Amino acid sequence: MSDVRYQLDALYRTVIRVTNERDEPDSFYVNNMNAPFVARHEFLWSKREPETGQSPLFETSTIVLSAEFYAAIKAHPVPLEKTVVKAIRTTGGGALALDRFMWMKYRLSMAGIRGDKMPIRIPWSGLAEQFGGTFTRDRDFKAYFLTQFDYVQQAWPKFRFSDGGTYLQLARLPGCHQMSSTTKQASR
Repeated sequence: MSDVRYQLDALYRTVIRVTNERDEPDSFYVNNMNAPFVARHEFLWSKREPETGQSPLFETSTIVLSAEFYAAIKAHPVPLEKTVVKAIRTTGGGALALDRFMWMKYRLSMAGIRGDKMPIRIPWSGLAEQFGGTFTRDRDFKAYFLTQFDYVQQAWPKFRFSDGGTYLQLARLPGCHQMSSTTKQASR
């Protein structure tokens, strides 16, 4: 249970920081947002498992999202295919592969909305900074990250990515880069 407590504590302390900077000929624009993920939480920890083998932790506990985080996810939803999520779980990819799928969908969706050039090239150094965590060698992180993307590709065969040496390349996917008109209206 101590691993779960550690992970939940890290989640409570998470603050999402988003910076948008534009250097234009006559000006420099900066927009920053700091949003805590959780506004409040309450957990009841049982020191031993009940006879049923299930912990009542989530039945008696509460997490309240911060207003800033809730507004941000309502304003910018990421379309996820339930069939792909289920397939990733059944291929053995687990939580990390699901995290990579959601991250990839977000990157591709936002790139389409902004009109970014395709394919998207993301430096491995930036990915290691964001996802590297406990890896001490870049090549170990890169191999592990690509393994998680292999699970995503097994579950979603049209997903295309490649290792460009110093960057990860994500290819354009039909229907992945634009929100539906219903989603756009809901996010306004």
